[in-house]
Amino acid sequence: MDRLRGLLKDAEPAVADRVWREVVDLLQRTTDSHSTRGSAYWTSEIKRADRRSPKEGATKRLDRLRGVLQRVDPVVANRAWRDVSDTLQQITVRHTR
Repeated sequence: MDRLRGLLKDAEPAVADRVWREVVDLLQRTTDSHSTRGSAYWTSEIKRADRRSPKEGATKRLDRLRGVLQRVDPVVANRAWRDVSDTLQQITVRHTR
């Protein structure tokens, strides 16, 4: 995530927003697949962050995912983090070309 942040810092805003939206989608899908319900706090925090920028929305979703994966079986959590990591790596590689 830090490498992607560094790459997108110098990218055109339209490109960076599109990439951050990809990250948002990835994190939201992963969170939804491992969470039984959402709290009103996270829903409002994520909506506020999304209004500010896709990057902030992605950061809030990452925070939410951390909390969700702390409450599941460690094997499941490790698999989820591996999937997120692999997909983030693919996004990073695709946008470094």
